[in-house]
Amino acid sequence: MDELIDYFLSAIENETRREILRMLTMDPSYALEMSRKIGISQQAINKQLYFLEKAGLIALDGVIPSSTGPPRRIYRPTNFHTLVFDYSPNFVRVKLYDLTDEDEDATLSSIKNGEKPISMLREIDQRIDKIMEERGELLKVRDSIISALREEIGRKYSDSVSREAALRYIDSLDVVDVARKTGIPVSMVQAIIKEIDP
Repeated sequence: MDELIDYFLSAIENETRREILRMLTMDPSYALEMSRKIGISQQAINKQLYFLEKAGLIALDGVIPSSTGPPRRIYRPTNFHTLVFDYSPNFVRVKLYDLTDEDEDATLSSIKNGEKPISMLREIDQRIDKIMEERGELLKVRDSIISALREEIGRKYSDSVSREAALRYIDSLDVVDVARKTGIPVSMVQAIIKEIDP
């Protein structure tokens, strides 16, 4: 998962790559067309397409002939995700959530039954905003709990190995991940955690 997050972050950190992804979500396209619309060279577009394809965010959708040069490679977007980045005084957390295809038939049925698609989009955006506000409040509580736990860990553990394992655990809540990152056996990590969470 960490490797997938790294690929995703690298892919979207570049403004040109984000613009290419936006364009492809509207319509599959080829390098020359994207070059004209974005206003940079076709060579620069090809470089970004290569990066996005390697990251798994776009795929070749076919080839069409061209009267002015070689056949044009058509690209489409793939592997859709939501990236959530939390940066607080006591923790940093990055999570990538897969966006699988939802039941399009139910959505299309709602629209055909009189629902207005623009109104539906507005309502969805308002609901997402409300969820994000609630999420922000929960993250503040999480930050306070981690702050208190860090103080307790600082008092309880004098050796750096136990302290690091405990701090990593309250960050991930994953014993196996802590064992892997610290090189400590899982049973030892569990024993360390038991002292702060009996």
